[in-house]
Amino acid sequence: MKLFFLKTGSLLLFLTLFLNNSELSAQRFNGGVFGGLTASEVSGDNLSGPSKLGFNAGIYTNLKINDHAAVEMEIMYIQKGSKRNPTVNNSYQYRFHLEYVEIPLLYKFSFAKLDNIQHLGKIKYEAGISYSRLMRYKEEIYDRLVLPGEVEDFYYNESNLILGFYFPISEKLDFNFRSSNSLTPIRPHKGGGTVWYNWGQYHTHWSLNLNYKF
Repeated sequence: MKLFFLKTGSLLLFLTLFLNNSELSAQRFNGGVFGGLTASEVSGDNLSGPSKLGFNAGIYTNLKINDHAAVEMEIMYIQKGSKRNPTVNNSYQYRFHLEYVEIPLLYKFSFAKLDNIQHLGKIKYEAGISYSRLMRYKEEIYDRLVLPGEVEDFYYNESNLILGFYFPISEKLDFNFRSSNSLTPIRPHKGGGTVWYNWGQYHTHWSLNLNYKF
């Protein structure tokens, strides 16, 4: 699986660099890099709010469909999870850290023309899905590492729904806000119980990124 992601990332980087140096690229293709801060929570952990901070980074390439829309593929590293620090009234301490390689496929659109410099500062939108592969995780309660076998096994594959917007601040640089929710659970509830559509624990995730276009 690691070899798969290495090959996928290498191919995406090659296509981005190749297409951005071709005559066709000047008209329809572009690509770049992005990175920023993340905040996340896990449903079913009896905690509230996006308490786990982290970061994400990746590369992208997109294909312009018309003056107002494009499709985009990314490959990225992203941190998710949840966290609870002890307080005066509650000594409970919990850390849940997960690291994923994620491949989003997005549809980007704008009411203004995407490449028109006169429309810098106009909000543009994105929606799509992604596939994630869990690479590493760590769960701690009161600084004690939770060992495999003490909790339900993880699902290493995850799918997500993505919604967001981006705000061009120069010809090369965009500010991006993105929210995503798991469509599939990351692991079952304790004891394997289910309620209607709720089949386990799910991620909710927000990110603030800067995107740089080559």
